[in-house]
Amino acid sequence: MRVYLGLVSVLLLIALIAVIGWDYAPHRQRDRVQQISGIAGEIAQRLLDGNSDDADALAKELAHWHKRAAIDLTLFGRDGQIIASAGHRAPNINQLNSSDGFRGSVGRGLLVPLPDGRQLFLRFGTRNSRGGFMPGWFGFLMTLALATVLVSLVAYPVARRISARIERLEKGVKALGAGDLTARVQVEGNDEVASLAASFNDSAQRVEQLLGAQRSLLANASHELRSPLTRIRMALELLPKDSSVELREELGKDIRELDQLIEEILLASRLQADGQPHNDAFEPVDLAALCAEECARAGAGFAFERAGSGKTLSATPGLDATDMGDAVLRADAKLLRRLVRNLLENAQRYGEGLPVEVVLEAQQSKALTHATRDTSARLRLTVADRGMGVPPEDRARIFEPFYRSQNASEKQGGVGLGLSIAQQIAARHQTQIVCEARDGGGSVFSVEFAV
Repeated sequence: MRVYLGLVSVLLLIALIAVIGWDYAPHRQRDRVQQISGIAGEIAQRLLDGNSDDADALAKELAHWHKRAAIDLTLFGRDGQIIASAGHRAPNINQLNSSDGFRGSVGRGLLVPLPDGRQLFLRFGTRNSRGGFMPGWFGFLMTLALATVLVSLVAYPVARRISARIERLEKGVKALGAGDLTARVQVEGNDEVASLAASFNDSAQRVEQLLGAQRSLLANASHELRSPLTRIRMALELLPKDSSVELREELGKDIRELDQLIEEILLASRLQADGQPHNDAFEPVDLAALCAEECARAGAGFAFERAGSGKTLSATPGLDATDMGDAVLRADAKLLRRLVRNLLENAQRYGEGLPVEVVLEAQQSKALTHATRDTSARLRLTVADRGMGVPPEDRARIFEPFYRSQNASEKQGGVGLGLSIAQQIAARHQTQIVCEARDGGGSVFSVEFAV
């Protein structure tokens, strides 16, 4: 109804302005000429009664009628020359006869012959800003321009009031789609847009409750699995010494896999439940030292390339991490270590037993901000293997929970949560992991961090 009433109000305003502008339309001007013709005889009589040879007296008389009747007056002599005028002076008599030929006719003015051979031209108009008069068509155009401005001024607030609320609703939908389950929109008014906003808030509330219940159930179930798993581990330790060694090793392997699965499920649930942290919750972390420690633990090669130095520092197992230089960023140290560890374990698991290469490169990215040049550093971490590689159609899906690539085998181990958790950790640090094919075979997982 507000939209409808707004449009009706605008139309009514247009109609009102059109009625006002109607007064300046050509047919209305013809009506005014007919009215003026009624006083043309009186003006002519006054001119004949007065001193017909005194130009000043004639000009004063014309000025009187110009002010009284709001018309332009021009008096032509017998020879066609202008004797006196008031208001806008008319063109010469020949132009009037050809273009404004009014002798006894109706148009923009009247050309009235006097008995003594002189001719009086009368033309009506509207007052301009200088106090003179302007033709009726000009006033009509000005009225149209004024109507356009007024309609624009009236229609914009109506449209903006509606569109602004829809824009805020759109931002709320985008925030919810981006993963912010706490996103809500303000309910304003009691119309359809307000009803839509209320429905969105209700839906968002239900989605948040359902996902919260799901995460809580998953976390509680994973936690409860720890108790029977511990009992199984204790029972395994209590098996007789003469029991099958192969059986003990197989059971131990299954227990470790279950333990790892539960740990990863708990971590994934915690990452989803915590949401996006604030930057002030992070602490300074030396990523080069962290990578060197994890590579040393996993027996992988590591190289750190400093920005602008042109030098590469290589790390081998056992090398002091402090020799790697300064590559500090604000992050969650435990989660960042888990990200690096998951990428390393994934590369080793599917790397066909070949060496895994880890490179940390410090980069300088320059960008113009207003009139100043702002230089910010970035750290790019790459983990490369020489395995079978990831098919192009699987490179995006391998970050989904429990998804296995076509080239993956259950014998290689893993439950499909390592890369998913790593990607969630990257998202918490405002970045993402990208999987690409490696020249010569294998895969490259890269991630960039802003310093």
